[in-house]
Amino acid sequence: MKRALLCLLLLTFSSSVSAVVYVGGNYGIATYGAEPLDKYRVHPKGYGYGGFLGIGKDFVGLEGFYQSLPTKGEIKHDGGSHDITTNATAVGAALRFGFQSFYLRLGIASYDVRQSLSITDEASQEAATEIYEVQEKVRKNGVLFGGGLHGKLSENFRYIIDYSRYQITGVGEYDTVSVGLSFNLPERFLSLGKY
Repeated sequence: MKRALLCLLLLTFSSSVSAVVYVGGNYGIATYGAEPLDKYRVHPKGYGYGGFLGIGKDFVGLEGFYQSLPTKGEIKHDGGSHDITTNATAVGAALRFGFQSFYLRLGIASYDVRQSLSITDEASQEAATEIYEVQEKVRKNGVLFGGGLHGKLSENFRYIIDYSRYQITGVGEYDTVSVGLSFNLPERFLSLGKY
């Protein structure tokens, strides 16, 4: 998937001389939801971060992205309180439709998901793992969609206020609210090495 994404970005760049190449990052709050956790009103939360590289022309952009989504929540089991930790990383590609002050994103991703419980008793941990459908280590595909506000800070810098939902097939979903910056790479930087 990573190789296909890189080839697609290079093809788009080579065929779009007037395209803008941009790079950026974000940081914000993530919440995790899944049916077994929702049933017991458990909503793990945490702080996530990510980065992206994109190529845009007119109002359409294609970007590759990486997003880290760590969360932690409290469960009740066998008369005690324990933590459930859910960590996912997403690598994928998205189409960005940019308008004057807002944008929309739609994409696909590959997710590396790791979940764990802070229960030391083996029998109790096995029972809780089954109840909460904890998936210790899985790789799944899924989608992402969202949107946000953006605006110019300077000629090359843009601020971003973003909401995104990362849906993992057969696992659950992350909702994120983040702030970020993007930087348009100057043409002189992109023409380095050309003759």
